[in-house]
Amino acid sequence: MDSLARQIQELSLQVAELTRERNSSRHQRYSSDHRRSHSRSRSVNRGSGICYYHRRYKKQTRKCVSPCAFVQKNE
Repeated sequence: MDSLARQIQELSLQVAELTRERNSSRHQRYSSDHRRSHSRSRSVNRGSGICYYHRRYKKQTRKCVSPCAFVQKNE
């Protein structure tokens, strides 16, 4: 019976360690994703006044973020 109790204790410690590792990696993954989302804003570029979608896709864009100074030229 002592052997069984020892095995249960060891398994409990292993589960606790795995839980800590999982939570730690989840936090690191969230933190890097959160930082990444701010590095490339999809808002208006202050210099040009043109939104991300018009800078990226020009007149083919299907989205626009207001305010946007993009003017489509008729060709």
